[in-house]
Amino acid sequence: MNLHHPIRFYLIFMFAILYSMTSSAYGANVISLNSIGGIGNKVIVTMSMDNEVALAGIQFTIRDTPDSLSLISITKTSRLSGFSTPPFNDLTDLGVATIVGFTIGGPHIAAGSGDILILTYEISPNTPPGDITLTFDKIVLSTPGAVTLGATGVPDVITVLDPVALIPHPAGQSTNKFDQTAQAIDQDLFRFGIMNSACSLKKC
Repeated sequence: MNLHHPIRFYLIFMFAILYSMTSSAYGANVISLNSIGGIGNKVIVTMSMDNEVALAGIQFTIRDTPDSLSLISITKTSRLSGFSTPPFNDLTDLGVATIVGFTIGGPHIAAGSGDILILTYEISPNTPPGDITLTFDKIVLSTPGAVTLGATGVPDVITVLDPVALIPHPAGQSTNKFDQTAQAIDQDLFRFGIMNSACSLKKC
């Protein structure tokens, strides 16, 4: 009976090592959203991924709360060089967008970290000022061996500001004093006033 103790201990020890390696490799997949700026009624959001193993398939379902955004385009980065540009489906009535990408035969998404997708959203007209939260409803990552991995999603917040309105300057608009070359420094230039609902020229 005592002869079996070393074998039993060895098997338990090896299973513990394999479980630790599996948990470490498959437990640190983090997907993050980060808005990097806006142009007019559009906002650019990057999606980055920190993955410890190679991936052959990705799927993301992103929800905007309140429902004020529409996903209108996707651009892939060099990390997805082996993928076609992932198709997407934006269900505007539900406020969710689903993105799916995969490759057959590679090249796969190499283990590492960095941006994978650049998402362009359009803000709905008449959206009130305030925060719009982007969160993940679902993340599915798949290895080349068709193993599905767990992942953590990091949300993002997009802040919609009050619109800025240009109004005529109280003193009137002076004549343009620039004519291909700058004139004397004491001459008037264009003037304009800025006002929004929260601030006026007299209060700022």
